[in-house]
Amino acid sequence: MASPIAISVDPEPITEGWSEYALDDGSTIWFKLVVTRVQVHFSTSDRSGPPIGIGVTGNPQVVVKSRPEDMGEAETVPDDVASSAKRLSIGFHSTNAEPWNYYRLVGAPAGLEYIKVRNTVINVYRIEGHYDKEGSPLYFVQQSSAGGPAPPDEVRAALQRAASTITSAPPTMKGGS
Repeated sequence: MASPIAISVDPEPITEGWSEYALDDGSTIWFKLVVTRVQVHFSTSDRSGPPIGIGVTGNPQVVVKSRPEDMGEAETVPDDVASSAKRLSIGFHSTNAEPWNYYRLVGAPAGLEYIKVRNTVINVYRIEGHYDKEGSPLYFVQQSSAGGPAPPDEVRAALQRAASTITSAPPTMKGGS
């Protein structure tokens, strides 16, 4: 009996949109996960048959815009601050539809050329008494990802939507304030 195996493939971004959340404390955060590695799991080491699972890893990106009265002194944040400092749970709601992000998989098996990933924020905590390098309150964001294969026609439609609209991006990325 053959053993299960996972292979790593490189994702090439096709579209990566930002999710926007209004926080109950008056701040706004924009969040996205930049996928850096995809693991394709097979039930047998010879990779016969369809994949049985896909796992993604990546780098979360969070941009914060806070009210002037909530700003503090900019600081370099210690690595362990999220686990050692007091956290205050902050309510939030999504202000845009959390977008699907699409990737082409370089070196993936036939039939799995594209995947889609959607990230959803599930908890937001303000780290009391700490501020980021721009002076905004520091937040710890927990997120969950869902995804799977993306049919080529869905990818084409996503590209057409992206070409015809400006994606939701943080003000600092659009040149605004």
